[in-house]
Amino acid sequence: MKAKAKILLIVMVSFFCLMPAISAATSYFPEELTGAKAGTSVYLFHSGTAEIKDAAATGDILTVYREDPCRTVLEAGKIRIVSFGGDNYIRAEVVDGNIRPGDMARKGSVLYLVTPAAFICK
Repeated sequence: MKAKAKILLIVMVSFFCLMPAISAATSYFPEELTGAKAGTSVYLFHSGTAEIKDAAATGDILTVYREDPCRTVLEAGKIRIVSFGGDNYIRAEVVDGNIRPGDMARKGSVLYLVTPAAFICK
């Protein structure tokens, strides 16, 4: 019985040692979601409260920020507000940088979530 337990233990230890410790998964974004360059339309999602709607006006330039995997906030670019679309969306155009879905546009103390225009127009 002890011999079978030893063999089972050796097989189990060998199995766990041969398994990869880290499995790196990769997810690919469609090309239109990897980044919006200058001149591309994007939409900004907001909660729809009056104070957030009043914080920005048509023609305003907002700075866009991105959080990297190390939790550092970096400037990703700038966008210009083109028009207000509905209760919760603002249409904007990329002025500078490489803007991605999930980036945050900031105007004073107000933040807007950047979404690609393709999701809104469908």
